[in-house]
Amino acid sequence: MQDFAFKKWWIPFVAGAFVVGCAGGVGNTASTSGGATTGTSGTTGTTGTTATTGTTGPTRSVPTVTLPSNRAEVRVSILSGQGRRIPGSLYAQLNGFRMRIGGTDIIPTDFIGSTDGINVQLDGYTTNKFSFSQDMGSSLGKSYQFLSFDMTKMFEEQLDGSLNQIFNGSFPLQNIPVEVPVVPGRESTVQVFLNNAALGFDFLFDRPTFDQNEFDFENALTGSNRIQGFLSDMISFNISSVATRPGMASGGSADKFMISGDAMGISRSAGFDGSFDLFSPNFIESGVTTNPVQLPDGVAPGTYNVLEPDPSVIPPAVVRITALQGTWRDVNSVITNMGTSGIVVFPTSRPGQPQMAVAYVRSGNTFTELYFGEVTIGATTGTVTLWPISQATVDAGSRTGGFSGTLSNLTITAGTTKDGDYTLTGAPGSLAASGVFVVYSR
Repeated sequence: MQDFAFKKWWIPFVAGAFVVGCAGGVGNTASTSGGATTGTSGTTGTTGTTATTGTTGPTRSVPTVTLPSNRAEVRVSILSGQGRRIPGSLYAQLNGFRMRIGGTDIIPTDFIGSTDGINVQLDGYTTNKFSFSQDMGSSLGKSYQFLSFDMTKMFEEQLDGSLNQIFNGSFPLQNIPVEVPVVPGRESTVQVFLNNAALGFDFLFDRPTFDQNEFDFENALTGSNRIQGFLSDMISFNISSVATRPGMASGGSADKFMISGDAMGISRSAGFDGSFDLFSPNFIESGVTTNPVQLPDGVAPGTYNVLEPDPSVIPPAVVRITALQGTWRDVNSVITNMGTSGIVVFPTSRPGQPQMAVAYVRSGNTFTELYFGEVTIGATTGTVTLWPISQATVDAGSRTGGFSGTLSNLTITAGTTKDGDYTLTGAPGSLAASGVFVVYSR
């Protein structure tokens, strides 16, 4: 496993603008028109609440996608640390986080929550989260290109552990090149590396300092590179009743498959280190999940935390620290009317990359078969490739049991695909060879 101190990105992304053209639409109803359908405007946050008539003849019942809200949740995660915490350690208070496209589209337009910002120990290996939400109006999603924030205070740790304030004012860090998808009903995260080699203090001139070259190096900002954000809210499928399941890195079989469109993972139970595995093309990182919590006004989503060895502790493996965080919801809380078999497409924020997909077989609300894979959607048709869920932990080139199919009769609203028909060749088990797919999007 690669050490966190040298790992620049958890999930590999491709720089570029966020494309929503192959993602979901906003329609509630649709009328057939040739090989595609055009939907009418529907309720905010909901898609596919009525049946539509496909070009193949039969009336199809489309699953209903109900996103949590029309607001997009954005997390800016500051990852600090290059040395141990000792007397003289610097702490920075960061505030005023904002992102923009061009010169006028700046978010958040309204801020709800604490105005105290976050306090970052610059030489400690810490994860510091600043969150805000943004009403997206009628937008289906945007990609924000620049991140700015201010350092408003700086402290120096004393021998007795107390903090002495050495700066109070405004020290802006502006126009950091990013590519952050901001999508209604979804949560996005952008991770920024910031330590005391980049942000420091000149005691001779009594002022903060910023080393742009060091900051660019830590964040791999060379040439036209940008810090890539990603969709960090996952949807969970309970696979405890699936016959053959993937194994956890910590041992035992997974009981949940989790997917966002930009990443996927598995989970077993909750509340302990090793209850969550996050996949990437080259490694599996483990961590911990917590379950959703019932609140007086609703249900708070569960959380996942990816953990890595703390480089400041010798040996590092003795202590593990949080390096990536996100939330998850059970699929039954956001998609209903799923039927006994079908496909759910999860849009990716990576331009030019295929969408992620899950095919399922259900008995009541119990998933008895689950398949995962990828989807490519064009103007009027698409393709899908799937594998049994047992292959989720297997390298892509070594997976077995794969099968493929086509997508047609797309329902398109405002230039985006929201649902359609699928036809599979060699569909295994009880998975229907043809049926309906829906896109997890507004």
